[in-house]
Amino acid sequence: MKKKAAVLLAVSLAVMCAPGTVLADTNYTYGGTEGEDSISQDTELGSIDVKVQVKNDDVTHKYAVLLDTEEMTFVYKMGDGTWDPQTHTYDSSAQNPDWEEGSKTFGVENHSDLPVRVSLPQTISSSLSGVTVTAQFDGAVSETQLGAHPIGEAAEGDWKTTGTISLSGAPTGIDPADYATARTIATVTLTINSVSP
Repeated sequence: MKKKAAVLLAVSLAVMCAPGTVLADTNYTYGGTEGEDSISQDTELGSIDVKVQVKNDDVTHKYAVLLDTEEMTFVYKMGDGTWDPQTHTYDSSAQNPDWEEGSKTFGVENHSDLPVRVSLPQTISSSLSGVTVTAQFDGAVSETQLGAHPIGEAAEGDWKTTGTISLSGAPTGIDPADYATARTIATVTLTINSVSP
């Protein structure tokens, strides 16, 4: 009876250790099939890669894009503006007239879970003679792509950008009194589009 039990045990072990079973040699990193007499301190047995796959087939995507801008009022300093009765103009040529600030900044943030493309007009019409208005994103480009906003708040990332609106040149043919109160001379319109997958 003992002999028969031993044969059955041997057969059972042979089946358990057959290739492809959980006791296959490939599952052992340390000791192999023969084993080791001792283990050194902190001996590495093996590593297991932990992977994650996220499926969002049921997500309802939402778009939300923020335009953050300071007041775009530019001041052209003409100096004392001495009145010349001969030409009926203000003579400020000796005062080094110039813009107090030549450019101001704005920001665009994508709070959507999908990327968006943001564009600026390549040409901007100015109603003030002699003054040119330009607008561009960082990198001197008129179009940029903003990535989807990461889950939670992030300090940095490609989901936001900044740009500048700049004025150059000098106003001509105007009476400064007409601009004592700020007047709109141009409008810069930003447009957004979805990004094809």
